[in-house]
Amino acid sequence: MTEPVLQLRALTKSYGGLIVTDNVDLNVLPNEVHALIGPNGAGKSTLIAQIFGEITPDKGAVLWCGEEITRIPVHQRVRKGLARSFQVTSVLPEFTALDNVRLATLASASSNPSAFEVAAANLTATERAQTCLERVGLATRSNARAEALSYGERRHLELAMALALEPRLMLLDEPMAGVGSDESHSLTAVLRDLRQSCAILLVEHDMDVVFALADRVSVLVAGRIVASGSPAEVHEDHEVKRAYFGEEDVW
Repeated sequence: MTEPVLQLRALTKSYGGLIVTDNVDLNVLPNEVHALIGPNGAGKSTLIAQIFGEITPDKGAVLWCGEEITRIPVHQRVRKGLARSFQVTSVLPEFTALDNVRLATLASASSNPSAFEVAAANLTATERAQTCLERVGLATRSNARAEALSYGERRHLELAMALALEPRLMLLDEPMAGVGSDESHSLTAVLRDLRQSCAILLVEHDMDVVFALADRVSVLVAGRIVASGSPAEVHEDHEVKRAYFGEEDVW
């Protein structure tokens, strides 16, 4: 049996009397796209933040390839192969696309590098960054400043920056937010290609994208996983339709 790259065991997080993550169990297998869907306020972004190490859960465990990482800092998770994008673009606007990805590449290097390691990293960073830009369709925009890119292109750039970390798992928090139909199709094609390199945990409201990409779908409502299975299984789950959409016939 294939070991999950990520496992959540009874993960729980509360703020005062508000439970935002309620005993969540979830796993992501190597090279699969696992979509996490749910209504606004369901706790999806909070769950992603706990996986990435930005928020510490009150109870439960986060396991990475069988190793518990619940309380290790973000930078150590990144070096283990965990990367993420955010709902709002987080590129450096005055840097070129190439330099944004180069910085991400160098961020994955040793925390206490020797002079030789620094030199070696600088020699390979540009080549690796250019390869990442090519994979997301930005090869011809490598010398453009990030602020000159369209919103959709900045979304592609964020994927290139995450890819530069050579992740085993990408956490993508609403990558289609704010993009138009054409850009959405382009991003979907990029994500379909990236799954060859790593697993993806995808938080997304666009159901067309979810059902086009996902191997499995988990539904989060009020901090709890209420259903998990193939897209077809979730599509036909009447409880999911009622809880998520408030009605039966929504697809």
